[in-house]
Amino acid sequence: MASVMGVRAITKMLQRLLPDTRGASAVEYGLIVAAVMLVMIVGLSQFGISLENLAIRIATELDLANH
Repeated sequence: MASVMGVRAITKMLQRLLPDTRGASAVEYGLIVAAVMLVMIVGLSQFGISLENLAIRIATELDLANH
């Protein structure tokens, strides 16, 4: 008899929680923010590499111009 009461209580609790999607929105926004940050990090690191290569080329050209 006690286990039937426990099953009913769990069933009622699940019926109340299943339609509640407030937490799902927060998780979705978190995933979107994580994806945007990942794209930004990859993009900025590639930009940094390109900028470093440009600086090396400029330094090489200046060095060649001075000799």
